[in-house]
Amino acid sequence: MHGSLTLRARKLCLTALILIASPCAFADANVYLGLGLGVGDIDLSGDVSGSGEFDTAALGGENALVAEFKFGVQLSSGWLAEISFDDYESVSLLLVDSVDYDAVRFGAGYSSPSANPFGFSARIGLAFWDLELRESPLFNPGSEARFETDGEDLYLQIGGEFHAADNWRIGLDFDYSDTDFGTVRALKINTRFLFGR
Repeated sequence: MHGSLTLRARKLCLTALILIASPCAFADANVYLGLGLGVGDIDLSGDVSGSGEFDTAALGGENALVAEFKFGVQLSSGWLAEISFDDYESVSLLLVDSVDYDAVRFGAGYSSPSANPFGFSARIGLAFWDLELRESPLFNPGSEARFETDGEDLYLQIGGEFHAADNWRIGLDFDYSDTDFGTVRALKINTRFLFGR
């Protein structure tokens, strides 16, 4: 991230990592790692005050490539808690101004146990995000103009999962977050590997 992750987010991240990684925190829990890739949309129709020379109306519906890395713990009942890092990079090809959205997210939710081959998953949580607008280097000689802001907002993730094995899940998720600057949405294909099964 851009160094503006708040002290509060760092403390939450450390506390959550300790709880999730502790083998005695949950007797019937499985730790998991996950990776997701997809496409997203960064809507800047809200308040981007202070963005100055950037035409946020022109950047209003930025398409983005999305990568997600997650670490969590899931109980045998299906309930889970996780920490994830999401990176949205707008597809600009150096021709226009670009948008970068990064978030560290703390969430809780439910994923169907592996008794059936198909299941659903849902998560809700708090996202600590950074938004950066960057000037295109191609048509703007001189130093690159940048605008950065950050905040925290709730996020929602819903999806379906295929239980490829007892410890391996493949899923399709839809993410949504409503922020001060607008909405952030993504559709991601993801995989999770559960340890201890």
